[in-house]
Amino acid sequence: MNLAQLRALRNKKNDEMKKILDGVSQRGESGLSGDEATKYDELEKEFDDLTRQIDRLVKQEERESQLDTPSSTAVRGGGAEDPKADTESRDALDGLLVYARTGNLPANARAITVGGGKGGAYIIPEAYASSILSDLESESPFRKFATVIKTNGTYNMPIGGSTPVFEWIGEGGTYPKPDTSFTNKTIDAHKAGGIILVSEELLDDESFNLATHLRTQIVEGLAIIESGAFYTGDGTGKPKGMSTDITLTETVTVLDTITLTDVEDTFLAVPAKARKNGKWAISDKFYKAIFRMKDSTGNYIMREGSDGNPGTIFGRPFEIDDALEGGAGEPLAFFGKLEDYVIGDRGEMAIQRLDQTYAEEGYVGFKVYKRTDGKLSRTKYVAQLKNAAA
Repeated sequence: MNLAQLRALRNKKNDEMKKILDGVSQRGESGLSGDEATKYDELEKEFDDLTRQIDRLVKQEERESQLDTPSSTAVRGGGAEDPKADTESRDALDGLLVYARTGNLPANARAITVGGGKGGAYIIPEAYASSILSDLESESPFRKFATVIKTNGTYNMPIGGSTPVFEWIGEGGTYPKPDTSFTNKTIDAHKAGGIILVSEELLDDESFNLATHLRTQIVEGLAIIESGAFYTGDGTGKPKGMSTDITLTETVTVLDTITLTDVEDTFLAVPAKARKNGKWAISDKFYKAIFRMKDSTGNYIMREGSDGNPGTIFGRPFEIDDALEGGAGEPLAFFGKLEDYVIGDRGEMAIQRLDQTYAEEGYVGFKVYKRTDGKLSRTKYVAQLKNAAA
């Protein structure tokens, strides 16, 4: 039934309840008879059920109307060049596309000089940059688990020296003194970038969705280079990877042939509270090795996901990341509080058009860069399974 039909039926139930009450009033009685009470309760229940159905439909209509309202942040979806966006976001995106297609900077363009050169880099509009980061999360499995923050400068993470000290205190007693030692881990900014080539013919084709093409290329390029650094980066010119910060006592080293004990040891290496809500980031090599692995009771330790739910290993969700290759001496899998790895995306992204560099081949280049960093805030809640060194 549609909304109008449901409302009409509810009105009918209300009339029937009112009729019963009017009958009691006309007889001058103080209460309902047994049959009347039973009938009234049934009608009241039906009335309440109809009200809930109506409320759900009304809310659904409100949600659908919101979907038709232009968004002030998302720059993706339909449209010839891109998206539903508000006027300000649309104008900013139009400015970027004018620059990308023609090399001309609009009057309100935000451009900066890169490396002291003559060319300027166009600051990517905030809404468009946000859509890139959103797509990057879908493309990069690790970003789904990590803690991602946006920074405008160097970000210091204060790390406490120990667990807070609590004791039973008598009347007028002294509170225990906590460990006041703190360390700082700094989220800085390392530049990651690359060059995207677009043929001159495509740039001249107004039907070519340039905004979507550039976003897709940026996301694919960043996902590859970022993920590798988030796992194994040495912190020099790139983020310091999770593997680098994990202490040796939480590292299990194995040969190419992974055993049930290896997987169990990785799972049990972290404290119980980390196991309870822990997550797995695994290589495809690890996935293939445990695909048919069973525990001591004959049950598979891994289950595939379904209906939008992730797959699990020992009941905890996992994501396969191609950035984890699992070669000699390299991590095969991580387990634990992966949200303890903090990714800091620094401020703005920029794009610079290169007219001459690839002109002979009939291409225009777009040099793109983004600044980011990452560090493991606490080392004791994540374990890794590494392949043996050659």
